[in-house]
Amino acid sequence: MNYDILERHIYEINTSTYDKLDTLNKFYRYKLYEKIRKISNLDDICDAETLAYAVVNFIDSIDKNILDSFELASYSYRELLQVQRITKTRLTRKANRYRINIRRILSLSRDDDEFQLSFDNDKKERYQQIKFNGYSVQDSINRKIKNNRSRDWSISQSLNQKGV
Repeated sequence: MNYDILERHIYEINTSTYDKLDTLNKFYRYKLYEKIRKISNLDDICDAETLAYAVVNFIDSIDKNILDSFELASYSYRELLQVQRITKTRLTRKANRYRINIRRILSLSRDDDEFQLSFDNDKKERYQQIKFNGYSVQDSINRKIKNNRSRDWSISQSLNQKGV
């Protein structure tokens, strides 16, 4: 499927729908097109205009709050940091929640979400660069995760011994 032709048809049908989809990251946008194609029972080699009408109808049926979240969910980690500096608000958790909602719509697991994986890797790289007293922030996070896992393992072992 040639997505440029599809998006041209979407633009011709409804420019506001095109604008909403344009704020969405390409990975999510293309997955959304595939999901709509499957929902509409269209073949892999279907007419782009037919799929465009199906996309416009689907986007019109989505809740406005989810449509408004497309832009924030599509920011890379570096872009999100810039927006946070400008607005002086923390947006990482909000963006993660929005991406979770988009994954629910697309029936996509977190492991299959390439955009989320790149976001997490960028965040981890930045945390590796920030150092305090010879330790990076990522070292601290890894130590905390290790301690939590050992605590949970100890609790589960004591519960197993007591027969609970």
